Amino acid sequence: MSLRSRADDPCALVGVAQLAEFGSFKPSSVKVDESGLGKSVSCSWQPASVVVGAHYSVVVYDFHFPYEVAERNLGSEWDNVEKTAVDGYPAITGFNSYGIVGCSTAVSVADGQIFMSGLLTSVESSPEHANPCDYSRRFASVIVKNLKG
Repeated sequence: MSLRSRADDPCALVGVAQLAEFGSFKPSSVKVDESGLGKSVSCSWQPASVVVGAHYSVVVYDFHFPYEVAERNLGSEWDNVEKTAVDGYPAITGFNSYGIVGCSTAVSVADGQIFMSGLLTSVESSPEHANPCDYSRRFASVIVKNLKG
């Protein structure tokens, strides 16, 4: 499974109907970062109403990014890091709750190819607020299924 071919358009990794399962969103926005070892491209979906939902995102890296490096980086940036799997692929989740609740999931889909997905929310009544890592893994699972085709 190759991620690099998807690095220019990570928004295409989540279909419209699939995104609707997580809420109602404004149009996606894309950000390119070339400040590190290579290019990373992120796609973000802001909730249609900030008082109702969560902000979701996915980041794809177009360079060799070993899972162990992602694991170490996530472990130093987030609380409550947990090794897990998403649809059989090695993954790690990291939870944070410094005013805004969030969880990121890094998934290794091939040697040196990971993507990072996650969410942020400050809405206590949203389902994501109570179980952010469950939703982060569910969102990552959608991306894995779409990568498989």
